[in-house]
Amino acid sequence: YKTFAEYKTTTGGKLFLDLNYIPVLDDGGKISYIHLIGMDVTPQKIFEQKMTSLVGEVTNLIDNVNVIIASTDSRGYITQWNNRCAELFGYEKNEVFARKIDFLLDKRHHAAYDALFRRALRNQEPENVELPFKTREGNEVIVMITATPRLNADNAVTGVTFAGQDITELTRYRTSLERTVEERTIALKDALRKEEEALEIKSKFVAIASHEFRTPLSAIQHATSQIKSNHSRLSETELCEKLDYIEKHRVHMTHLLDDVLTYGKSEPGKIKLFISTLQLDDFVRSIVEDVGHSTGNTHTIKVVKLDVPDKISTDEKLFRNVISNLLSNAVKFSPNHTHVNLSISGVDDRVMFEVRDEGIGIPSEEIEKIFDPFLRGKGVHSIPGTGLGLSIVKKSVALLNGSIQVSSQPGKGSAFTVTIPKHLSQPYE
Repeated sequence: YKTFAEYKTTTGGKLFLDLNYIPVLDDGGKISYIHLIGMDVTPQKIFEQKMTSLVGEVTNLIDNVNVIIASTDSRGYITQWNNRCAELFGYEKNEVFARKIDFLLDKRHHAAYDALFRRALRNQEPENVELPFKTREGNEVIVMITATPRLNADNAVTGVTFAGQDITELTRYRTSLERTVEERTIALKDALRKEEEALEIKSKFVAIASHEFRTPLSAIQHATSQIKSNHSRLSETELCEKLDYIEKHRVHMTHLLDDVLTYGKSEPGKIKLFISTLQLDDFVRSIVEDVGHSTGNTHTIKVVKLDVPDKISTDEKLFRNVISNLLSNAVKFSPNHTHVNLSISGVDDRVMFEVRDEGIGIPSEEIEKIFDPFLRGKGVHSIPGTGLGLSIVKKSVALLNGSIQVSSQPGKGSAFTVTIPKHLSQPYE
């Protein structure tokens, strides 16, 4: 019979003995006496106690450290699960033992986890991987995790230990910071682009204005000089002709200035809409008369109506500017023809206006750019203008919550179609 005993020495120390009880029998088979053999195993037992205490401390440290620590066997089944794991993921130890860690992962991330697990089994250099885990409540937590092999006394790999840290908040902050940097970079690029566009527009304006304003100013100066030098010899008819000539160029310069000023304040937020009810027949008639007068009545404007409402609600000044610009352009760019067409039709809750001419048309490569400010087509340099008209038209149509389309063929004319609501109730933002 073997047993173990712990004794206190006279000095207060401990003595550990392995005791063997060996009975001695008499001739009749009864125990006569017992040999007691004791072996001092104090050093061994003290070492074992220290090791047990150390293991307990390590286990306690692993269980309570503020780091995710979980271990698996070589097949991937969980064998260790510390308190931080239970706190973060919501599963207690008895709920996860004999389950694989990837039950916490979306299937899309199984491959990344498997690669990390196999790397540890091969005893390769550990690496950090960010993986999104799902908690019991279905929330996502981002964990920076690493895997190291578990080795036995013979240095054989028996499993894997995973250690990780919750970086969900850090990841969100990083993502937010990256997004902020990206947004500010985009804003900076946009600001630089706008500045470049503004410089380009300024350059174009200076070039066009210097040409477009110089011509009428020279003509006015010439006519004024003639009047000053020859006023006593000029007949009343000749004087009136020269004054009409000056007035014509004054009107042209006024139109140029109006274009520039209108373009400058046509951005959303810079102009306030004044919505009123218009009698459509009267409105169209007045525009046709104004355009005819301003263009010297060189062309007839033919108006065709189909299912046209009696009244519309819109900003009269803006919309007058749109139709006037399109009709004036149609006349201006049809020098060898005598008429342009204005078609008006009602479609559901919208009104469509089409201005069509049979003039010089627009090359296909310029169609996409005709609404850019200060753009002057290749074939129109002999026709005066700032190149702002169509840009103003497009911006005005947008402010009216409408749309504009264009179709054209060189030498066969152009058609501009504007569609706006019959009743504009809210300003366009």
